[in-house]
Amino acid sequence: MEKIIEIEGAEYAIEPAKPWQIPLLRLYLDLSEKKPKNVKEAKEMGKQIEEIFELVLANVTPKVPPKHRMAVFNAIQVYTAAVTNKALSFFQTQGIFSQPIDQKSARPM
Repeated sequence: MEKIIEIEGAEYAIEPAKPWQIPLLRLYLDLSEKKPKNVKEAKEMGKQIEEIFELVLANVTPKVPPKHRMAVFNAIQVYTAAVTNKALSFFQTQGIFSQPIDQKSARPM
C-alpha cells in the first residue's frame, strides 16, 4: 500500500511500517518523550533515535536526505496509524471485535 508524499517539491514513496518496525516506532515515541538526565544520556538517546530512523526509512524511495528525514519519518508514523485504524474499524464492523479497541495498545478494552 504505497503512498506518495511530497516535501518541498521532492516526492517519496512510503509504506506503512512493517510489523517488525512497530516496536521501533514505539521505542522512538518513548525516547522522544523521555527527558535525558545529562548530555551523555542525551547523546545515547540520539544515537538510538538515529538507528531507528535508519531502519524505518530504509525502504523509502528515493533515499531521504537529512533535511527531510523527520518529516518523512513522521509521515510513515501517521500513515501506519491510519492504516491500522482502518483495519481495526473493519474488524469491529464485522463483529470480530465485540469490545472497543484501545488505539494505543491495539487491544480490546
